[in-house]
Amino acid sequence: MNIEEFEKQVQPRAKRSKLEPFKAQIFELKQKGYTNLQVSDWLASNGMHVSSEAVRKFIKTREGKEENTAAPGFGHDQETKPDSQKQTTQKGKAGSFEIPIPKKFVHNNRPDDDQLK
Repeated sequence: MNIEEFEKQVQPRAKRSKLEPFKAQIFELKQKGYTNLQVSDWLASNGMHVSSEAVRKFIKTREGKEENTAAPGFGHDQETKPDSQKQTTQKGKAGSFEIPIPKKFVHNNRPDDDQLK
């Protein structure tokens, strides 16, 4: 039997969460400040008995796929420091990550003549 014949005879089993039909309501409750335990209690009242951990995992796997509701400029991926406060970086030997290198402080043992007057 080749692949084409197999595909005609057998339908693929789609991996779909049983929470998927409640996705919009779950995200709405979370946006309003409800905890995962409260969301799982609400789901139980609608005949869907899942743990708060299952709710957490469901939300975590679908967060990036939801529309970004955060205010612009406050995301974790955006730099909030002014240019003067940014540290220089240097490529590490191990790969593509960058290692921050703080600016060095140099102490001058001899004061300037202008400062002594």
